[in-house]
Amino acid sequence: LLLLLILLLLRVQKCFYFSEERKFVML
Repeated sequence: LLLLLILLLLRVQKCFYFSEERKFVML
């Protein structure tokens, strides 16, 4: 269960980073 939670968190973090990069590109 803990491992699954960590994987989910990493995936969300990755998506967040991608969105941030996209924002910088738009700027």
